Amino acid sequence: MGLEPISWAAIGAIGVGALAGGEAEANAGKAENELWKYNAQALNYQAESAIERGRLDVADYRRDLAQVMGTQKANAAAQGIDVNTGSALEVRADTARQGEDDIERIRHGAKLEAWGYQQEATQAAYQGQLAKYAGKNKQKGSILGGAADILSFAALL
Repeated sequence: MGLEPISWAAIGAIGVGALAGGEAEANAGKAENELWKYNAQALNYQAESAIERGRLDVADYRRDLAQVMGTQKANAAAQGIDVNTGSALEVRADTARQGEDDIERIRHGAKLEAWGYQQEATQAAYQGQLAKYAGKNKQKGSILGGAADILSFAALL
């Protein structure tokens, strides 16, 4: 005894539905992966931007430091102090040392900010891969579920 055409149609519909559902799951995983990859790229750009901002901040600070040291020298000279010896020279040297310490802090802050963005970018890329694999696994589950449904339906006939 053979299966009725309606039974074959039902089995076909179950199978096609399982395949279509699985393909949709896989495509959703791929799309989510692309979104996470885009996010990772944007975070890497932010890391580069943080380093560049750090460079600009250092340049600005150096300019400001030079103005402060020029003012110190001019004030000492205006008071008749020899600006190339003694305490006038020591004050400017101390200002320069403190300025270099501040510059290192600016650089370090920029590096830490960039590192944070790079870590987020790594996590985003990882999330994308997970989403892609999850989509593939859901696709396989949908196909296997469809096969089980077909077998269950056929057992009832």
